[in-house]
Amino acid sequence: MKRYFFLLFISLLLITSCGSQGDKSSASPQYAQPQPPAPPTSADTRQREEAAAQAVLDTARLAFNAGGYDAARNMVKNIRTRFPHALNAREDAILLLDSIEMHEAASRVARLDATGRATTDENIAIERAKAADKVAFYSEKLAHDQAARKQH
Repeated sequence: MKRYFFLLFISLLLITSCGSQGDKSSASPQYAQPQPPAPPTSADTRQREEAAAQAVLDTARLAFNAGGYDAARNMVKNIRTRFPHALNAREDAILLLDSIEMHEAASRVARLDATGRATTDENIAIERAKAADKVAFYSEKLAHDQAARKQH
């Protein structure tokens, strides 16, 4: 009986060794190795950043329209640092920032005019003149920036 098991063991060993000596590619299946994802191209990065920056810009516009000049200004300034590849949104942000500055100064002029003291109080007259100059400056700057705006 021992001999029978020994012969069976040897024959199995020979069969398996002969099978592994043949075509090795068919002996063990070849599995596809997972490839790392391709790094994003600059166009992909730009598109993602552009979409995200436009969303922030939309929120800044809402804040601006509600009179939240500081909040809108902070959002616009964050676009510059958070989305360096979003060139179109950054150009739009410059225009929005010009509008914020101009409207904030115009609101200041309107408040000072509403007091009626701009003609009698020298300090208020000076403050009103500075605000009016700021309105004129940002009005011209906005027109210039709109004319010089590029589509990227």
